Amino acid sequence: TATQTLVIFMGMRKLDSLATILIENGRPASTPAAVIQWASLPTQRTVVGTLANIHERASRAGLGLPALTIVGEVVRLRSSLRWFDTKPLFGKRVLVTRAVRQAGALAALLRDEGAQAILAPTIRLAPVEDLAPLRDSIAGLNRYDWILFTSSNSVEIVLSTIEEAGLDLRALAGVKVCAIGGKTRLALRSRGIVADLVPEDARAEGVLAQLGPLLRRGSRVLLPRAEIAREVLPDSIRELGAEVDVVAVYRNLPPAPTEAERIRAFVDSSESDAVLFTSSSTVRNLVELLGPAAADRLGELDLFSIGPVTSQTAESLGLTIAATSAAQTIESLVETVHAYYAPLRDAYE
Repeated sequence: TATQTLVIFMGMRKLDSLATILIENGRPASTPAAVIQWASLPTQRTVVGTLANIHERASRAGLGLPALTIVGEVVRLRSSLRWFDTKPLFGKRVLVTRAVRQAGALAALLRDEGAQAILAPTIRLAPVEDLAPLRDSIAGLNRYDWILFTSSNSVEIVLSTIEEAGLDLRALAGVKVCAIGGKTRLALRSRGIVADLVPEDARAEGVLAQLGPLLRRGSRVLLPRAEIAREVLPDSIRELGAEVDVVAVYRNLPPAPTEAERIRAFVDSSESDAVLFTSSSTVRNLVELLGPAAADRLGELDLFSIGPVTSQTAESLGLTIAATSAAQTIESLVETVHAYYAPLRDAYE
């Protein structure tokens, strides 16, 4: 009838003739109509008009396939019912530089906020080539008072190496466990280990503030971590009179060639908005990938950092950080991006 809502799928190419047919068959030319391209995706675009002008408006806006057309009075409710394109980060195109195994959770949070998350890791994580030092430490775990896990990567590699040695979690009996960061705590919990200490501040200085009082002179600490990392934590623990065995268990490698091309294309695209850095390694590798002109090429993008150490690394390489996350978690990082863009979105609306 002339009052029913019509939803037309894949009719974009014939939109002009479809509108004409509807008018000729009794629909008023003033009937509200809308065309939605890429519905429910971060790239969604919507044009509203009437049967008389919807084709012209959609064409002028450059809408293409895939798209659906809605005809009827229900279109008038868009201003009160619209929800997807009012999400805080709707339309923002964001590069996630995190290693691929860890990028999914961050990308999901961004998409929930309406952003288009582009996964193009600037680092690849891999175990170090020689795990003999780790195996030696595992063979003598009963010598240690504490083992400090700095990331979920170190958790997986250490526990896998324990299993490969024919041992199980009983090998950690008598050793207190410190998990640095919420994700590290969860990684341990998923393997049946409840951390004895989870510092509120994941930075080395924050860890030391809570761990230091629990150490005594002569305490032995095992610190499995990335091949390249700051020395603040082990040096500070040694200053307290404890012994620290630092064992490299994984390394950060540059992105694969195919990923490198995608990253360059994102940075140079006028449609890109932001880059999220989740560690100093993600910053260094991106700058190295882009070459001497890295700061200039990134100058048109909003750069966000997961914490002050990562921000310091970026600034030392000539980059300008738009905002730094208050807590070193991906949830806090997304909240930071949200807060940064909120005033801009409000002003635009």
